[in-house]
Amino acid sequence: MGPLLLTVILASLTPCPATSEKLPDELISSLQNSASYLEKAYKDLNLDGIVGFQFLKEWINHALKKWEKDPQMKSQWQQLADIRSQVSSLIKKTMDVLKETDSVYYEDFSTVIKDGFFKPPSSWTQTDPSLTYNQNSIRECFELVVSNECIMHILGKGEAPGTDCVIPPFCRSNMTLPDCRGYSLSHQMFYFMIAKGKGCTNHLFKVETPFYTARFCANMMKFNLKVEDYGYPFENLDLFMENIMFCGLCGFSDFLKPKWLKKIISWQDPDTGCFRKIKESNVKSDREKHHIPRRVKRREKTLDDGCLCHMGSVAIGALGPFLR
Repeated sequence: MGPLLLTVILASLTPCPATSEKLPDELISSLQNSASYLEKAYKDLNLDGIVGFQFLKEWINHALKKWEKDPQMKSQWQQLADIRSQVSSLIKKTMDVLKETDSVYYEDFSTVIKDGFFKPPSSWTQTDPSLTYNQNSIRECFELVVSNECIMHILGKGEAPGTDCVIPPFCRSNMTLPDCRGYSLSHQMFYFMIAKGKGCTNHLFKVETPFYTARFCANMMKFNLKVEDYGYPFENLDLFMENIMFCGLCGFSDFLKPKWLKKIISWQDPDTGCFRKIKESNVKSDREKHHIPRRVKRREKTLDDGCLCHMGSVAIGALGPFLR
């Protein structure tokens, strides 16, 4: 075991600080609005649009268990319990619809929507800037179809149906490739998260996961800080929030900045609870030369009222870690 990997593993053992501080009222309100949005839109969402709600549900379960006997949290505990009940029911309704309307994608990826597949961390750490890539070598590394295929192999949906945690050579190569950026980088992270949820014990996942998740999240943090510096360009907000959703669930507390929480909530439509295209202001125009990527094609779906399915999902999933 190399010294860098050992350092990463030791850092990941930092205990989660105990706290019974009340949650910001605006966070509770945002979660309630999100549940109301799901109530109205569940028939129109795609599978990508429901993942964030499942992440949120796991965080609510975690918070309810943690605060169950804390008298200071009694009022908010009940509010969260009500949100969980509403979200749980609507996730089931959405999945029933998708089973009929998007059966192929449902068959391939519905496993990740099962309760307990993703679990909040038991300890917290912070990103290590020394793990960031050379700015000049950063690039998109592969198309979304590549990461989807590799995830299918993990879920037992690949060339050997029913056999989980298979790592074809092209997956090992692409999913650990350094110097990636954008959605390539976040999907490398998601690949390792799914392997963990599936309980894979291959050497790559059992031994090397702490190193790779630390490296990925260090570079995802680098991206988020650039997005902040450049005034939160709209085309980067989806990925900005996806990074918080993923790295928050993997225990990197420096993604949980109060100012970022306020920003995410400010992008939510208070009337509908959804997230849609917003008007930019104070965005720096020279972000291209500083490697701030523009929008990459996603499995996005725009609903009739202008609400963005994938963006709404990652926004809601990004709110979850702030319940810690």
